[in-house]
Amino acid sequence: MNNPPVATEMIAAQINAMDSELEQLDRQIAHYQARREAVVLMKKALEPLIPKAGSSAPAGGSETVKPVPVPSSVPRTGNTGFREALRDVLRDNPKGLKPREVVQELEARGDLAKYTGTVEPSVRVHNELYSLRKRGSVLRRSGRYSLATENGNAVT
Repeated sequence: MNNPPVATEMIAAQINAMDSELEQLDRQIAHYQARREAVVLMKKALEPLIPKAGSSAPAGGSETVKPVPVPSSVPRTGNTGFREALRDVLRDNPKGLKPREVVQELEARGDLAKYTGTVEPSVRVHNELYSLRKRGSVLRRSGRYSLATENGNAVT
């Protein structure tokens, strides 16, 4: 079957668009798999803190349960705000990202779809990075932003 050149170009464009969508879905699947693994790890860390049936620990005892710190390498779970999503992106890219790359990563993770602000997402990312940098939470080197540690160095 011979298609006219215009129809062939349209079909090729549709196929390219579908390939792009599949790549984006694959990235999102990988992100959700990582989040699932994080929840499993946190659950395993918390389960030993619950007294077993028949143990000597009082049910409503006066013991204070200390929160278990979540390592920075474990992705956050649940509904997070825009700034926390931005921090997660920077946490996952310790070498740093340019603001445009941060926007692309947020889009790939599906975090921009949740953003309902009136400011353009790229402007919001730039504003947040500026604010975090002024607070000392983020470092900028050669136009790339990365999370800062407690001693002021980049996260590695």
